[in-house]
Amino acid sequence: MASPATSHPADASDAADGLVDRIRALQPLIREHAPRTGQERRVTSEVVAALTDAPGSTA
Repeated sequence: MASPATSHPADASDAADGLVDRIRALQPLIREHAPRTGQERRVTSEVVAALTDAPGSTA
């Protein structure tokens, strides 16, 4: 029986680092929208769009 393909741990680490960098870059926008996010109990469409459009996003 063949074992499932797995990615190299370094690849996962690089991907995680990239994700963390993208989220850090979006922190000001996320903070700006935090009050509305709390009121509406959902992430604002502006934040969702920024996350989706971020370089390296797979969404």
